[in-house]
Amino acid sequence: MAYTLRLSVRLAGETIQGIIEIKKLLENETVYAGLNLTNGFVVNQVYQETKNSDCQLTIKTKRFPKGNVDKGNLEVKTNLTLSQETIDGINRLKKELPDYLDVSYVTTSYVIRLIIKVALLNRGKEKNKHGEN
Repeated sequence: MAYTLRLSVRLAGETIQGIIEIKKLLENETVYAGLNLTNGFVVNQVYQETKNSDCQLTIKTKRFPKGNVDKGNLEVKTNLTLSQETIDGINRLKKELPDYLDVSYVTTSYVIRLIIKVALLNRGKEKNKHGEN
């Protein structure tokens, strides 16, 4: 049985925009068609997709959000319902990432932003591999 927990976190506008992009992509997949996908579901999904990705490569890669990020909402406080595995993974990354970034700590919201970025980069590579625009 998978446990879920509510996590209260402030997410950057860029992260929210990335979650919305991924949510739209997932809604186009037949398995999720017609479902109301939550932000927590999206974060759980992208964590599963990206948990074995190279953090150092991702940190160095630039990716700009599609469309304009709403400058009025640069930060949004939200509650995410996440699986215990996702929370454990985020906590593991919070311990590992400072070595890559040469900082003393990183926040939960930064880790979530990073996994959203990885998922979008991976989806962009897949799209380009298949010749889609």
